[in-house]
Amino acid sequence: MKRYYRLLLCGAILATVGAGYDDFYGRRLALGKQAFAEGRAAEAAEELRVACFGMLDAPEALVECTARLALAQEAAGRKTEAAATVDRFLQLEARFGLFAKMGLEAPLKASFQDLVKRLRG
Repeated sequence: MKRYYRLLLCGAILATVGAGYDDFYGRRLALGKQAFAEGRAAEAAEELRVACFGMLDAPEALVECTARLALAQEAAGRKTEAAATVDRFLQLEARFGLFAKMGLEAPLKASFQDLVKRLRG
């Protein structure tokens, strides 16, 4: 299982090359994804918060990162932060309309849609 996570992490890092943001933030995104997959929601939220900051100039990546951040915050019990992050996501979606293009895995996308409905539905 550890090997799988290492491969996932390496793939995520390599996928950020040419993505429009610094490798540092790409690594934060990869670490946040890994932490979330391993059930470490609080750690994931911190990594993803930093990653989102670095993606301000890359709207497609920012939309996905923001959705992941909201899920991590919710899983970590940070309800107020999750609600604020969902609001930021909705602002981004209104401006860029990138939800359909978001690279979020299907189960996470469904969980995120449920979260949005629950908080803003």
